[in-house]
Amino acid sequence: MLHKTKDRDEAPTVGRMVHYVLTGVESPQADRAAIVTEVYQDGTRAAGFIGLAVFGSEELLFKPHVRYDVEMRPDTWHWPY
Repeated sequence: MLHKTKDRDEAPTVGRMVHYVLTGVESPQADRAAIVTEVYQDGTRAAGFIGLAVFGSEELLFKPHVRYDVEMRPDTWHWPY
């Protein structure tokens, strides 16, 4: 599944860096660096979602089903800007 970046469409792949938006935090500080750990293919129950390892200041979170959101709502991922 392709997702829009500033100037082109890109598909997430395992190992790529993205931003994850924390839940319960309404500020630019809600973004956390994350690495893609799994990409679910079309035709599967989880199509459109990816798995992430999210880096916090003191912890590592594993989020198995995260949806892309260009509006950067909580509990979603987006491309770094």
